[in-house]
Amino acid sequence: MNAISEYEKRTQKLINIIFAMAIIYIYSIIMRLFFWEYKNVGKLDLLGDIDGVNIVVGVIAISACLLYYYVYKEAELFVLIFIYLSIWMEYVILNATRIANIEGIHVLFTFIVRIALMSIAIRSNKVLIYKIEKNKLLFSIIYVIISVLVMIVDIKVSITYGKVYAEVDKYIGFITIIYYYYLLYRLYKMALRKNRLIYAIFTSSIGILIMRRFLYITKFVEIEDLIMQCNFITFIGFIMLFIGLCADVVRSVRNEEKLYNEAKRNESLFYTINENVKEMIITVTKDEEISYINGVVESKLGYKKEEVLGRKIYDFIESEREVISDENGEIKFVEHRWICKDYSTFVTETIVNESISKYDSVEKIIVARDYAFRDKIKKLEKQYNEIKELEKIRIQFLANISHELRTPINIIYSCIQLLQNSNDNEERFISMYNKYEFTIKQNCYRMIRLCNNLVDIAKLDSGVMNMNFMNYDIVNLVENIALSVIPYVEEKDINIIFDTYIEELEIKCDTDSIERVILNLLSNAVKFTDRGGNIFVFLDADEKFVTISIKDDGIGIPEEVKEVIFERFVQVDKSLNRRNEGSGIGLALTKSLVELHNGKISLKSKEGEGSEFIIKLPNVKYTGDEHQERNVSLDSKPIDKVNIEFSDIYELY
Repeated sequence: MNAISEYEKRTQKLINIIFAMAIIYIYSIIMRLFFWEYKNVGKLDLLGDIDGVNIVVGVIAISACLLYYYVYKEAELFVLIFIYLSIWMEYVILNATRIANIEGIHVLFTFIVRIALMSIAIRSNKVLIYKIEKNKLLFSIIYVIISVLVMIVDIKVSITYGKVYAEVDKYIGFITIIYYYYLLYRLYKMALRKNRLIYAIFTSSIGILIMRRFLYITKFVEIEDLIMQCNFITFIGFIMLFIGLCADVVRSVRNEEKLYNEAKRNESLFYTINENVKEMIITVTKDEEISYINGVVESKLGYKKEEVLGRKIYDFIESEREVISDENGEIKFVEHRWICKDYSTFVTETIVNESISKYDSVEKIIVARDYAFRDKIKKLEKQYNEIKELEKIRIQFLANISHELRTPINIIYSCIQLLQNSNDNEERFISMYNKYEFTIKQNCYRMIRLCNNLVDIAKLDSGVMNMNFMNYDIVNLVENIALSVIPYVEEKDINIIFDTYIEELEIKCDTDSIERVILNLLSNAVKFTDRGGNIFVFLDADEKFVTISIKDDGIGIPEEVKEVIFERFVQVDKSLNRRNEGSGIGLALTKSLVELHNGKISLKSKEGEGSEFIIKLPNVKYTGDEHQERNVSLDSKPIDKVNIEFSDIYELY
């Protein structure tokens, strides 16, 4: 881009310089400031026969113009060349008349024809200019015939009407010259607009050649000097055209050489980029033929470049599914399934641009990326979302734990303060202690329960949770647990009903774990069941499973929570002023303990109609060592287990 910009700037400068030089030269003609004596020019051996020189130089200059046109193919150039042809023909014919001793010839009509031709080129009548260019030979023949005929008319009229025609030519000539220079100014503006030096050369050389007519009309010098001066102006005009064309061609060649070198560098950069990117890059012609592929296409499809180029793009695409496109449908995002040389396939996400270039050789470009990259992004996105969710859970967990700890600590601390205020009176201290003993113990149970759950969750995560399996009567175990909570549920006026289809059944189980599971589910049922409600504990068995159902007619669980209720730190009511307390890890621990028995736990619930937790334990006997070492728990007394599990039900204290 820098090279082009510099070239354009230099061209603008040269256009202005050439235009200025032409004006200076024309001005010197008008002021007759030539430092040569024109009547002696013909005596110079250098120019000898200046008429012959002008004819030859004119032929060379016009031929150079035609060659220039065939290189650059600009319609305006073709039209402007005929102005020079007309000037050259006029010069030849006028010289012929002088040789025939015919004097006083005026070329008014010929000049008007040139003005008309100049107007066509300058006004950029595209339709007419393109018609002329399309029918070059026919136009050339017609224009030459018209020019010759008009010159003959000028000669006939000049001979017949002599002085009258001379006067008409004088007055009309000034008007036509002024208009001609106006057209040349327009041509100069075109040179600046198109940034083409050739139009500046045309402007200057034609402007100089017009001065011959100006001298003929004004008759500033004697006829001999006038003819010699006009011949010299003709020489300058044609030689300036020829030299200007040569200079412009040299400049164009040098600039094209720079552009070529820059294009080679860009091409090298293009291939370097395309061969090192990880995406498949393919260009396709209007006929759906592949015109370019990069190295990734070769490695992905297994074909050599020469095996792919020239073949149809859909020879290598098994299926295509458009995903999205822009408003104009020019850029599409699609999914392609590609067929490799070994008949294997792979899928890519592909961008197809339908209007890449103004050149006919490229209709669209395809940039395809393997889905494996997309899968990696999805995995990273999934990992990010998991980390984000874990962070959210961690923050929620810390908020829950801090609330769970702060509440009992505040209560215990308040009780201690009351006892401290009464320690100076033994009777009042004993009364206060008896009054708040249950409250202190209850909140200690709550903290023990929370600690137990946290310790067990940590053990589960680290894989060191030991299960003490033995054969135990599951019916008796569940019934005793259900009966042990009756005093607690009666405080809330809730009925608990136990029922079973079997009287006795020994299975492999860890009694402590089963006890914690049942107590946790009963605790939840009590929390979310209103006064006067019912809790049903039902037990049944078949050949494969023992089924324990704990059902209540409480508030139920919302649909959106059911899917995640067994995940850690999930609570039905997450507000800090919630109806019942809890850390949100009880059901997660319950599920883990059931699964350690190779069992399953599920939930049936409808909001407003209650919930039912169903536990299925394998109906198998324990065959290993029954005398395993048991874990020591903080809640060693059976009664304490119930107190600890029910410690977060406010109404009980």
